Amino acid sequence: AKDYPFSIAVSGSHGKTSITAMLVWILQKNGRHPGYLIGGSVDHLSPGDAGDGTVFVTEADESDGTHTLLHPTVGIIPNIEDDHAWSVGGREQLFQKFRVFAGNCRKVIVPQETAESFFHTAGMDLNVPGPAGFCGFQKADALLAAAGAETLGISRENAFAALADFPGVQRRMTIHYQKDGLTIVEDYAHHPTEVAPAVTLLREQYPGQHLHLLFQPHRYARLAQYFDRFAGELRKGDSVTVAPVFAAWTETGSLGSAELANAIGPKAQAVEA
Repeated sequence: AKDYPFSIAVSGSHGKTSITAMLVWILQKNGRHPGYLIGGSVDHLSPGDAGDGTVFVTEADESDGTHTLLHPTVGIIPNIEDDHAWSVGGREQLFQKFRVFAGNCRKVIVPQETAESFFHTAGMDLNVPGPAGFCGFQKADALLAAAGAETLGISRENAFAALADFPGVQRRMTIHYQKDGLTIVEDYAHHPTEVAPAVTLLREQYPGQHLHLLFQPHRYARLAQYFDRFAGELRKGDSVTVAPVFAAWTETGSLGSAELANAIGPKAQAVEA
């Protein structure tokens, strides 16, 4: 990114991939050719591109503290939680690294107004799952992406017009199958703050239907950190299957899928590897 005269980095606990992808989409739809790196799959966008050398847009990962190595022109921070605190020395160390990241930016963008109120007045209808286009978190992500585009001279109106045909990021409320009353939806909700709106949205989108949640815990450390919150959110399903833990950095942990299923209650079962 240091080889580009203007760079935008997105760092936060939730929404990095969506905001980055939306921002790249906005720029391309408005005739720009940014360099970029996206940590997810988006239809009609490659994961990365060198662009024309004028602008670079990227996610900035907080999980290992490497976001502190960047010095972007603009930093976008949608939210901060204590996720990944275990890998950088604790909660305060994680928050300090966000302070360093923010200090490295010439300009920092954070949420300043509710997405719901802004989109109501703007009259936007965005093309992703939700009762009225985007759901709450996705509206907030789009608002921040538009704010990032504004730093490059693109108006909010043009930014949201560009997002009218944004295809969404894969594994973000992605519908894989819909036939004969059965709908299979995949979402990368691996934190309880993400599980909660995903379950709410599914209830709103498919009222009266049996909601079966198939959940794979992501990292033993995260499962232990938010164990009770995970159990509480998943208990909102009509039935639950807990898959084996995706281990990532550690191969074992004090709590696993069987313990989570037991905490959820009789509606849940664990599947062994």
